[in-house]
Amino acid sequence: MSPIPLRPTLHPPSDAPLAYRVPWSVDRSGPHPVVANTGDETLRFVRALIGDGSGHASQERWGSIAAGETSEVCLCDLDRSDCFVTLAWFRDGGEDEYLWRFVL
Repeated sequence: MSPIPLRPTLHPPSDAPLAYRVPWSVDRSGPHPVVANTGDETLRFVRALIGDGSGHASQERWGSIAAGETSEVCLCDLDRSDCFVTLAWFRDGGEDEYLWRFVL
């Protein structure tokens, strides 16, 4: 019987996707952050999930956002210092949902 290696070598499946750069940038200079699709493809079923430290949560459904387009996240009546935003989207033609969280 051969010993079990302490650190087994794991290999991703040959069809595993390559790394994917987050296609968003955030302009925090105004009263509401403006999110831009800085990628080179249209993103589908885009949602902004907004939360704060008090347990308040809301959702904005943006639909499709083309490359170069922007959308504003409404933070009315929220304390920006406690807010976090999670963006959820699908790549064009893809089945995997992606999530990216940022704070203000």
